[in-house]
Amino acid sequence: MAYISLTSFRKKRAGAFGMIGVAFGLGFILGPGVGGPLGDINVRLPFWVAAGFSLANWLYGYLFVPESLRA
Repeated sequence: MAYISLTSFRKKRAGAFGMIGVAFGLGFILGPGVGGPLGDINVRLPFWVAAGFSLANWLYGYLFVPESLRA
């Protein structure tokens, strides 16, 4: 939330916060829908898939998201 408030323009800030809300909502809806069938395959598989998504998210942030602090 702090990164969005620092990097977005004032006029587009509300839309950026709305997109974060949509992402959280989709995660709460799709997460159990995906985790349930994965849990039927193997009990530990949903945790490994979540860990993979977390690692991919970290890599994306590290490699592609620009620094918000000014030099």
